[in-house]
Amino acid sequence: MTTKDISNIHVLDDYSALPAQPAFAPGSEKLVRLGNIAVVRAGWGHAIDNQSLIDFYVRRGFDAQEVEDTISGTGFEQGYYFPFEQDLFSDKTQQWHVQYAAMLAECVLKARGWDSIDVLIIGSSTTHVNAVGQTANLLRERGIAVGESRMYIHACNSALAGITDLCRQEQYHGVRAVVVGLDTLSGNIVDTDTITTFRVFANGGGAIAFIPGKEIQHIHGRTIAEYDTEGVIVGPQACPVVTLPDRQPHLPWYELVGEETDEKFVTSKKGVFMEIPPSPDGKLYMNGMSTLSYFAKRVVPLAIDVIGTYEREYRDQYGELGVPFGHQPSFPVVKFINNDLMRFDLEARGVDPKVARRLAKRGSNEEIAQEIGVDNYNPLQIPWIMNRTGFNNISAGTSLVAMVTMIEDGLMKPKGVLPVFGYGIGSVIQADIWKFDA
Repeated sequence: MTTKDISNIHVLDDYSALPAQPAFAPGSEKLVRLGNIAVVRAGWGHAIDNQSLIDFYVRRGFDAQEVEDTISGTGFEQGYYFPFEQDLFSDKTQQWHVQYAAMLAECVLKARGWDSIDVLIIGSSTTHVNAVGQTANLLRERGIAVGESRMYIHACNSALAGITDLCRQEQYHGVRAVVVGLDTLSGNIVDTDTITTFRVFANGGGAIAFIPGKEIQHIHGRTIAEYDTEGVIVGPQACPVVTLPDRQPHLPWYELVGEETDEKFVTSKKGVFMEIPPSPDGKLYMNGMSTLSYFAKRVVPLAIDVIGTYEREYRDQYGELGVPFGHQPSFPVVKFINNDLMRFDLEARGVDPKVARRLAKRGSNEEIAQEIGVDNYNPLQIPWIMNRTGFNNISAGTSLVAMVTMIEDGLMKPKGVLPVFGYGIGSVIQADIWKFDA
């Protein structure tokens, strides 16, 4: 670590440093195409890099090496933050969310040359439920016709759930769809005393314009809704589900687990909602190791089941799976999931469980290939790419940020078939197989 003062963390104490009107942070906006599909990402607030955070904590008396190790260990290098006093649930911030959602939607609509949307979904856990209707009205005022609109609160899984659910429902095949994922995880909800939480979460969003069932097909998948009674991540509640009227039956592929899930998971005319475990003071808190363990125990078995079914029942028709895509909460979580994906694969090939665990953690691909008697071993692994995006975990928007970079890097291809892993606090966890026909 250098001792040179290059910190720009002071902007988080300067409320006047924000623009007078909602605007994307300079350099944060990027739009890409996958065939006809358009995807955009953007951030808001101030770009804060790792060195600035290290300097911030060292000035507060924290050990420099410990801080550097903790921050770099998250796998992120930058994020976009509001000043500490920015009130998440103020009318101003919530109206900015409406503006951000409309701006993201307009980006992908313009790229597609569309002047209408048949269905608009906004995924967010930090946005009031009425924002989706306000966004639709704002787009109408700007000359864009909007049909249906609804909200998804599945935390980090919100946007992926919206895309997948549209592709699984035949009545939406062939329509024009826009899914927006956005969240603000800074400002007055920040827990600055916990370095990991402060580095992992911040602001941003993304949007995708696509035609369900045509440009993205859903081949196979499972979705499990299980309320998190452990409270591995707790935070502010934009929409307590007890307030939701006009309830409807859940979509048939949602598998509900646990007694409390019936009360905490709601489908209504307004959308699909999983209540976030509340924190006592409305701030965002995360138990890092518990979060890692919680998701690893649930994501990997589901992913293995869905991939196994694909290999048995669909591979002959659709071909080999491409690079996995999905939510990227932090490098340690992705690494842990990758280790377990490899371990399960080795055990399925007949490797002793203890040997499989060791090889998954420390074995080279050459060593593993020799152990299982193949020429080459290419395990299914989730690439960690967030360190190259300029973003950290922005919850509902993270998967769309990752999608932009994967398209840029050629990891997503037209006509490609790939596994998709979505998971968010609350929690809703899903594994699916998509096919692009863009």
